[in-house]
Amino acid sequence: MRDWRKVNDNLVKRGFILLDFSFLDRWDEELALTNKPKASVKGPKFKYPNALFYLAAFLNTLIGFRQVEGVLQGLSKLRKFRVPDYTTIFRRVRRLKLKLNASKLKDGFIVAIDSSGIKVTNRGEWLRKVGKKKRRGWIKMHVAVDVRKKEIACSKSY
Repeated sequence: MRDWRKVNDNLVKRGFILLDFSFLDRWDEELALTNKPKASVKGPKFKYPNALFYLAAFLNTLIGFRQVEGVLQGLSKLRKFRVPDYTTIFRRVRRLKLKLNASKLKDGFIVAIDSSGIKVTNRGEWLRKVGKKKRRGWIKMHVAVDVRKKEIACSKSY
């Protein structure tokens, strides 16, 4: 007999994310630390602290950079701060030196990766054939699966 209350609680916990926005209270201090290596270098200083881009990097594992900008704009309404555009977010996230926790990887794991296009709808097939509608009804999916545990490790769709 399956305990559906426990199953439901476990599914809800999968979506639970604990985010600490205390870096917003220390924006100027974080920004000073971020700009410290640039003190002797010519050129403009950073306008945003690295902590903001660590948050953006995390959010980007779930959604795209333009959507990350939208999430940050929404967050900025709760706690007032300047929001960078998606290009700045993309460039700064790429510069971060992100590290994996090696203790989590001590046993190692095998990942199988696949990507595929999924046809969303058949609606308008005749219009595409005639040439009046150029857009395709496809979603591109990328999925990484932990082979041993048989669990989805990561997925992204476009």
